[in-house]
Amino acid sequence: MNRHTISGAMGGILIVYLLYGVAGLRWNFTPSMPTGLWRITHERPHRGSYVTVETLIKQVAGVPGDRITFSADGVAINGKLWHQSAPAVPNHAPFNTIVLSKDQWLLMGDNPLSWDGRYWTPSTVIANTVEPVWVKKATK
Repeated sequence: MNRHTISGAMGGILIVYLLYGVAGLRWNFTPSMPTGLWRITHERPHRGSYVTVETLIKQVAGVPGDRITFSADGVAINGKLWHQSAPAVPNHAPFNTIVLSKDQWLLMGDNPLSWDGRYWTPSTVIANTVEPVWVKKATK
């Protein structure tokens, strides 16, 4: 390796560190939420907030105290069906109704094929809230 290759690699590492570590920016690669650049905000989550869970970005659909019903039609929060929430996997189970307890959140994606609260238990771990800085508009 020559010194230009090494300095180029070091410059790339520095840029990634500055974007992720200092500026608090995250890039979403998954189709479950709009692809693009997001900024960490550290606000208290509420229904409609975008949040990070490990490296994933999801939207808060259900908050503590909400009644969540899972059915073949989709996920209903307090009786209102969440958009594009019908399970994409045949024979999805279990269909049931739960009430979110303190510090439980139902996290959903914007894509009907999103791996989200339809397939895993309500989350108790939210890393950060985020807001879009630059995202690609979803095509419908």
